[in-house]
Amino acid sequence: MENSIIREKALLIDQAERDVNFAIMVARGYEFIKKNNINKMCSSALLNTKIFSQYIYQDIYSGLLDHDHINIANNVVSKLKKLGYIYFKKINNKWLVGIKKELDFCNLDEFLYRNSRITKASIVYDYLNLKGIHIFKWEKNCWKCGEKISIISYYLSNQTEKEIGRKYRLYNWNLSNSQFFDAVGIGIIEKLDEKLSLKYNNISKRFSKTMNEEYYMNVCSYCNAIQGVNFTVYNPIEISKIEYSELLKLKIDTVFPEDIDLTVDDLFKFI
Repeated sequence: MENSIIREKALLIDQAERDVNFAIMVARGYEFIKKNNINKMCSSALLNTKIFSQYIYQDIYSGLLDHDHINIANNVVSKLKKLGYIYFKKINNKWLVGIKKELDFCNLDEFLYRNSRITKASIVYDYLNLKGIHIFKWEKNCWKCGEKISIISYYLSNQTEKEIGRKYRLYNWNLSNSQFFDAVGIGIIEKLDEKLSLKYNNISKRFSKTMNEEYYMNVCSYCNAIQGVNFTVYNPIEISKIEYSELLKLKIDTVFPEDIDLTVDDLFKFI
């Protein structure tokens, strides 16, 4: 397979370079296995060598790290197996790999399409227009006056992961997402925040000294103290340990993207 042809096909589906590169490596991995087939099978041990890694990398990466090249090569082999192009079989105590079906450009296009960022954004967008963005309400004590107040927010990282699948989880790329309960909540999507502020009196656009910016947030109804994103979205201690099924019990409202002019492009930056 010519690299230029594969790249041209890939770019028609997705401009994201990381997706294109991986698709090229998957195609090269298949080509390598097919070329090294002896009696319809080749040794799976060959796929754990730098020979295989260097073949699938070629011009994509000029330098190879001792451990990383094996990890990425394993990902390529796993993807080929998952897509049904190859299979493994143990013969005479040796693992061999064979071709299960032919890899053609239609299959490659389908692989790229299903894994591209813009496609993921479209799938999330369609799902949210069908099911809506969940709005939750829970209680906490105001950090300033100590009174019990209501916090209203959406939690789209949790919703997309739990309801659509982990690969569709939304991320806030300005954060180290793994450290937080959620990364996309009140204060993050302005079109949605503005809609909520018109309906709920405790949501207002204020300036945060901690974040050094103005954004929509919850406000204490007793002392008017702001309840910023850090302790209502990123680290809401009161709800951070509950299961998603329990979080759903706190749902009070639903907002649909089309109703607030939220587009696929608005979601793309969180994929």
